[in-house]
Amino acid sequence: MDCIPYLAIAITFFYRQERLTYLRQICRHHANLATRIKTFVITNTNDAAERALILEAVGTATAVKIVTPTLLGHPLLLAWIHRDIFKKCLMSGQNFSHYLYTEDDMLVTQENVNYWLHGMKILAPSVFIPGFMRYEVDDKGTAFCTDLTSAVNHETIPKIIFANGYSMISIRRPYQGMYLLDQTQMAELLLTPASSPDYGYYHVRESAAQGLSFYNVPAGANSRNLVGVNQGVSIDPGALIWHLPNSYVQDHTSKFGRI
Repeated sequence: MDCIPYLAIAITFFYRQERLTYLRQICRHHANLATRIKTFVITNTNDAAERALILEAVGTATAVKIVTPTLLGHPLLLAWIHRDIFKKCLMSGQNFSHYLYTEDDMLVTQENVNYWLHGMKILAPSVFIPGFMRYEVDDKGTAFCTDLTSAVNHETIPKIIFANGYSMISIRRPYQGMYLLDQTQMAELLLTPASSPDYGYYHVRESAAQGLSFYNVPAGANSRNLVGVNQGVSIDPGALIWHLPNSYVQDHTSKFGRI
């Protein structure tokens, strides 16, 4: 099985003590995502006790740096600071092979990374990128898609079908709450309009997680992200990322988390 040699991880963490539990859970899995890892936690707090709690939550399995920006301008721009960090990593020759940006409650696992690496192989040499789908779990243990508000018809949705019946589908305006890119893709992101907070379909904070989703999209596709679907028309488990708070499925007034 292929693996990621050197991974830079950036996590936006707007400090709230009750959210440390999510940070702790996701970082416990991050240690298995690559041979070598450096984690950057971008936070709004300069309080020594709060930063100590962040370090405790992240753990010691990876090299860690906490970044608290100054002169931010607007609190929502905190989610965009990771782009400056990734740019410095790329330009300084630190030789990161891959870059992962994630919100502080997205449980990215080794299975997700294996799916992404395999997807990159079968999608080459196209510009498509293996995409993910957020899900939540209700109090009965039933999984729901977090972000789709209507069912997807596998017969009519844009897709690529492979010889074994496996397919990768192009969901309209996908939202992942994270992105994973290799070094070449990261350079493309940082040097194109996709690096601007004004680019794409989402609000400022959410657009920070869209990566290359909507840049240089091939004709007929909805985005560059394609989500894997098994022959039985079920989402590839490797494409599913758990949104730990289960907040949408618990909010019965929300149009999200219903499918």
